[in-house]
Amino acid sequence: MVIGGLGQKWFDLTLTGLEAHAGPTPMNLRRDAMMGAAEVTQALNRIAFDHQPHGRGTVGCMTLHPGSRNVIPGQVKMTLDMRHWEPEALIAMGQSVAAAVEEICQRHGLTYELTPPRILHLSTSTKHVLMQCVRGPRNSISRIWISSAVPVTMRCLWAALPPPR
Repeated sequence: MVIGGLGQKWFDLTLTGLEAHAGPTPMNLRRDAMMGAAEVTQALNRIAFDHQPHGRGTVGCMTLHPGSRNVIPGQVKMTLDMRHWEPEALIAMGQSVAAAVEEICQRHGLTYELTPPRILHLSTSTKHVLMQCVRGPRNSISRIWISSAVPVTMRCLWAALPPPR
């Protein structure tokens, strides 16, 4: 049964360091954008785990520039996807991610651009349709139609609930 939908907050993040040849560049002088991206990915994962049971965090896309095996990445572009059932928790997750990006970039000597988030909340009518699913039999989900105005990225929580009486 559908018990509701998760609100979503998305960021596009660009980390910029300094591309350099891997061989002659000492480790302590590197401004490696990929190392920053790796730490941001870990931070997002930790933040999602800190907001359980409904917190979600995903880095879905990542591109490195220049993309050569022997060049320290000077730039990484990545997407951050956060989700939560409670709007307040989703806001807190976004604030925690922004603070983590700032701290990570300072430590690695990187600059960054974190675009304003795109936030997808469920509309009142969508919530009504989803609540109707809770009241109906499990297979009722296959019989409902949600208008194209609802973002296609909306995901539903599924739970093994006993059938309604």
